[in-house]
Amino acid sequence: AVQSSTLTPPGTASGAGTYTFTATASDNAGNTATVVVRYTVDYFFDGLRLIPGNSVNKVGKDITVRFQLFNTSGAQVTNGVASLLVDGLPATPGTGSTGNSFQYDITVSAYAYRMDTSLLTAGMHLLTIVLDDGTRREVAISVVVAAPPALTLSAPTRQPGQSETVSGSGFTPGSLVTIRLNGVVVGTSLATAAGTFSLTFTIPPNTPLGVATLVADGVRPGGTRLLESGSIALT
Repeated sequence: AVQSSTLTPPGTASGAGTYTFTATASDNAGNTATVVVRYTVDYFFDGLRLIPGNSVNKVGKDITVRFQLFNTSGAQVTNGVASLLVDGLPATPGTGSTGNSFQYDITVSAYAYRMDTSLLTAGMHLLTIVLDDGTRREVAISVVVAAPPALTLSAPTRQPGQSETVSGSGFTPGSLVTIRLNGVVVGTSLATAAGTFSLTFTIPPNTPLGVATLVADGVRPGGTRLLESGSIALT
């Protein structure tokens, strides 16, 4: 017979995150066993948008990052918590923002963060959205350098567990290119003599539905960092 059971929620305001269910039972002989089961409730991430875009032509010009979160019923989740990192460090707030936390803006029905770029050096930089369910989304921006081409995908829509092919160009011939899906490495590839790469990988079955981000991280001829990004809809 079950003696006790406990469901431990993740503690987020929205309910997203990992839940732990613990059950303890005993039989007539007095033997006791405990079973622990964990499951995750994910956000349905959608609508990543950078304003004015992925390219900042003037150092010091603010850029706005926006995205939306939904539940399985298609209703917007407005009490999620998210922060923004730039190259792994907290973003510097621009006009109207504080710290590096997003705020839900009812006027645009999206989470928004206005980021100051005045401390960024010329070149490529990686923006990372960190959600309170433990997932991440990444996108590349360029500051006072030409924006790189977007990654090419074999299909714009996939399901978790299916394969996807991603390719890009402009990398140093023979250099290593690391590919990440939602911030998690899914493979590496060596750039060809023409500076291109192509990687076919399996989308992890536990990848949250909605918009997933892809980033190819490497170096361009001359040794500077080259980041190329794209997105795929998971249904």
